Amino acid sequence: MKEWKYSDALERMKKFCAQHEQCTYKVQLKLYQLQIPQAWHDKIITYLQQHDFLNDKRFTQFFIDSRLKKSWGKTKIRQSLLQLHIDPTIINDLLKEFSPEDEKVHLMNLLKEKLKTLPPNLNPLKKKHKLYLFALRKGYDEDLVWKCLEELNFK
Repeated sequence: MKEWKYSDALERMKKFCAQHEQCTYKVQLKLYQLQIPQAWHDKIITYLQQHDFLNDKRFTQFFIDSRLKKSWGKTKIRQSLLQLHIDPTIINDLLKEFSPEDEKVHLMNLLKEKLKTLPPNLNPLKKKHKLYLFALRKGYDEDLVWKCLEELNFK
């Protein structure tokens, strides 16, 4: 076990937060992982928040943007953020910015691309089923998935 000085621990965590956007939960895990004395945890986290190294709202915005680029749906994004102990109010406020129309367009494009990868001679019902499961795994709402599937032509 390494003996830590408070200043070294703080510098290490400042570097950790500066490298990549982090959330409070990930910082807490890192503090435990590095075996930094628990008595310093709250003090270090408070310092990082006050000096803008650590901001859960900024982390959440970054997380949402990066996951939308990976074609994740709102449900999967919300669940992942809740696992990181992000305040549900922050999550809901930031997810509201992504309109249902945008989500539908995004999902339709995703389904069309996936449809191209399915064998053309596959039964239309099986195609629909595969696309349905694919969209649910991506984290899209079931009602939205059905609406989009109804708009697609299966031949």
